[in-house]
Amino acid sequence: MDFDELFNVRRLERSATKGRRGAKAAPTRVPISSPILSIERGLISPLKLIVEPLIAEMQRVAKDIDAIVPHTMARSTTLRMCVCRTIHSEVELFKQAAEVAYDLERELYPPENNIESVIMAARKEYDAPLGYPSKEPKEIRFDYYGLVAKMARHIEWLSELPNRAVWALGRWTQRTYNILRYLERHGIEACVVPPPVQALRFERLSNVIDVRLKVSVGDFDIECSKLRKSFPRDTEWPFIVRLTPVDGFPEDQKRLLTLSRLREIAGGANFSTIIA
Repeated sequence: MDFDELFNVRRLERSATKGRRGAKAAPTRVPISSPILSIERGLISPLKLIVEPLIAEMQRVAKDIDAIVPHTMARSTTLRMCVCRTIHSEVELFKQAAEVAYDLERELYPPENNIESVIMAARKEYDAPLGYPSKEPKEIRFDYYGLVAKMARHIEWLSELPNRAVWALGRWTQRTYNILRYLERHGIEACVVPPPVQALRFERLSNVIDVRLKVSVGDFDIECSKLRKSFPRDTEWPFIVRLTPVDGFPEDQKRLLTLSRLREIAGGANFSTIIA
């Protein structure tokens, strides 16, 4: 589903809701399953194809609002109310793009708790006085410059969305590289299983490091204890390290990453190549 189709879905949802008094129509949620999101090739370039039109629309609206905000202080009450009404219409356009961005973020990074869900939902909430014609008995003051500032922060956040998957995998590569280098220095041969393809979409899946150690069963617990002490899990490095003893590694190690292979990946910053 492309950018225009998602906008049309949003318009239909709102029309269906407004058309039924006394009852809210249940909106039809259309999952984002666009072939543009080719997760096998990584998300940074494909995501830009979806994010860039959203950013362009948001920037246009924010620029238009910023240009006419000074007219809300005009002497003419009618002019002020008309300007407020125009701003309200522009905010509605901005909210359409914000809704699409919200759906995209939920698809890529589902909230893990209620707090994350509330923060994610609050990001797309925008409000502005209706202006002329209005049922308000009198004019109300509104922080229009605060509205423009919030829009600017939203645009900045959205522009960074394509980089989040690459950032997460970059941290995975760095942490995994340090673990394998530590094991090599202690004379232990080890490989790591690359994260699944879904790690490009779900950030939490890139926090799992699956290490295979070539050690005897008797030495395994000792080495595990040393490794966990050297690489504790904390808020800075929230990685779950899974350790498995093996007798050896197959000659065909396409699904296993060695220290030398990780060194190549880290050097070239081509994180999408580590995906299984």
